[in-house]
Amino acid sequence: MKSNSIRSRDTRARAAASSSARQTSLRFSLDPVTFPRTSNTYFKINELRAARTFEQGQNEGRPVKVIYHSHCDAGAYFSDEDAATFANEGQLMWPCAYIVVSVVKGELAERRLWVHEPGTNGFRESTLTIREP
Repeated sequence: MKSNSIRSRDTRARAAASSSARQTSLRFSLDPVTFPRTSNTYFKINELRAARTFEQGQNEGRPVKVIYHSHCDAGAYFSDEDAATFANEGQLMWPCAYIVVSVVKGELAERRLWVHEPGTNGFRESTLTIREP
């Protein structure tokens, strides 16, 4: 049962992110002056959905540990946009670590783990170990 609920939450989160990316790209294609960002250069987390997911995880004794997102045709760095999304006035918005996945020409290029530097809006790279099955 727990594995299904994890999959279900993950599927809902991916669907929301995919929908948001499509909307961002559509807006850009219709009016690039008013909407200069595409899904390759911008993402927006659904704050209400994220808050509910964090709360649900805490209540179920399975807290969220990581948020991940991809950079399309770019490196797995933690961008200024990422930092502005996840920290504000030195406070971490979501109490977890962050994995940035680099996807270049549709293929996985690299993955990096980032953690918040308390009291700042900065993030530093941390060790990420991938264990293949």
